[in-house]
Amino acid sequence: MILAAINSRVGTLIPPNSIASIANTTTTTNGAITTAYTSDTLETTSLTNNRYLSNDPDQARIILGTALALVSGLVHLAMAILHFGYVTVYLSDSIIQGFTTASAIHIITSQLPPLLGIKIKTVTGQSKVIKNWIEIFKNINKSNAATCIIGGISIALFATVRDQINERFKGRIPIPIPIELIIVILGTSISAAFDFNKRWNVNIVGRLPLGIPSPSVPPMGAISDVIGDGIAIAIVCFVLNISMAKLFATKYKYPVSPNQELFAYGVGNVVTSFFNGFPACVALSRCAVIEGTGGKTQLGGFLASIVVLIIILVVGPLFRTLPNTCLAAIIITAMKNMLLQTKQLPLLWRTNKLEFLAWIITFAGVVLLDVDYGLYVGVATTILLLIIRSQRPHASSLGYLSSASVYEDKNAYPSATDVPNIKIFRFEENIYYANVDVFKKLFVKRMEYRVDDQIKAMNDEVMSIEREYTARLNKPNKYIMKFKQHFQNDNTTNIDAKLEQDNIEIDENKIIEEKNEKIKEARKKYRPNFDHIIIDCSPVNYMDMMGIKTLIQTFKDYKEIGVTVLLCHVRPTVYRQLLRMNYMQVAGRESIHVA
Repeated sequence: MILAAINSRVGTLIPPNSIASIANTTTTTNGAITTAYTSDTLETTSLTNNRYLSNDPDQARIILGTALALVSGLVHLAMAILHFGYVTVYLSDSIIQGFTTASAIHIITSQLPPLLGIKIKTVTGQSKVIKNWIEIFKNINKSNAATCIIGGISIALFATVRDQINERFKGRIPIPIPIELIIVILGTSISAAFDFNKRWNVNIVGRLPLGIPSPSVPPMGAISDVIGDGIAIAIVCFVLNISMAKLFATKYKYPVSPNQELFAYGVGNVVTSFFNGFPACVALSRCAVIEGTGGKTQLGGFLASIVVLIIILVVGPLFRTLPNTCLAAIIITAMKNMLLQTKQLPLLWRTNKLEFLAWIITFAGVVLLDVDYGLYVGVATTILLLIIRSQRPHASSLGYLSSASVYEDKNAYPSATDVPNIKIFRFEENIYYANVDVFKKLFVKRMEYRVDDQIKAMNDEVMSIEREYTARLNKPNKYIMKFKQHFQNDNTTNIDAKLEQDNIEIDENKIIEEKNEKIKEARKKYRPNFDHIIIDCSPVNYMDMMGIKTLIQTFKDYKEIGVTVLLCHVRPTVYRQLLRMNYMQVAGRESIHVA
């Protein structure tokens, strides 16, 4: 990713490689640079003064890399100050294992050409693993026999000592045999003695420059050109680093502080930028090699750094004749434990198919796309799984388990019995906007009662009764009005006496009493076989506005049919949320029991 960010500036901030052959003389005329090239024919090119960071492509790349290191270091420090490390909770073990296993495939692929002694066309970008394998198979017939033999012997020696001696007798020998160092020393010595490079064309490490660059102020003028890439690189490097840290922390049972890691990455990158360094990031192969030598703590990394420093300052030239195939063999063999993580797949399939899917998607994303894109796919998969899980919470109807004197899920414990006239419901997820519809659906399912439908049917029947008795009350009145009109036409004044004489009486109270009795029976008919609902809120840590509104509506609906809804084991944080949303004004304080 770092090289991609730098190479993308070729032609804008970095001159094309052809400009590398700059002559000793460069003249400046009227704000333009005229450069002479040493080639078969003399060429001149006019360039704007500020177009390139440097006329030397390598120097321009170093300037950009240094600026990237400074920006990513500052971003890491800012993330540490803001405690951005909490986002690592979204990196599940399945995501990390899938990611590191796929990264091991990348590393093995990159080490196969030096192991076989072949040269392939450099492939970068998406699907580079597949493209590199195609290139390897195209050129496999050009493999160097001597290189293959040396690499094969190195792999056999490494695997034998590590698995058959160090692993088998780790309780009997004080320290593991440093087989990596032995292979490097033997390979360098034998290669020098028999001149592998000239006699059998075995590729060797070659000259290693000594010394550390003098410190200098990072190129502040280039920061604005790389700030976007610097932020992206900082985030990707952090996730890569913390993934490896969590992987080994799980394996060796020690804690990891993401914010402390961020601070360390930030300081490291900022200091690196003063020595013309590129952004630092975890190396899976180096971690695997250090672990293979028995390193489990920071001391292993510290000692490895001391050895590297000694090589840079003093003994670098001694490793000039080291065959590249020996290094490739060490790195490839060290990837064994990473590849063995695939053994977890059958267990994941049996226990959690969503985690299995996350593993496969992350692995495929890293292998088929690239490490950074695969990382994005893995994080996106994690977020998607969180959404899916929130949409698929477990809810249960609780019954009393007399053998243990507790309330348990009736589906899990068939011997658990209902409490008379009471339903107990447990929703094992937070109640918020994303799952309120799921809450309603599961609530209806566990109650075995559709309150909305029952209220509608009850109201329809009550309205029908109201209409029927209203009509009965109005019908006699119409008859009396006609009767009165008849007597008025006959000039009869004593209408009440005439009505009494004809025994026409209207008892409205009796009709209203009969109507109320029928309405009462109708309401009773639609009531469920329970009069209390208890919602166990012990698994609920958070409710938002929509979640609380759903509870309020549930309380109102069941109150309409004569059922009381109570909340129990309410956490203090949830209780405060209910207070702010005025739940008590609707349901009353007696409806809530705080844990």
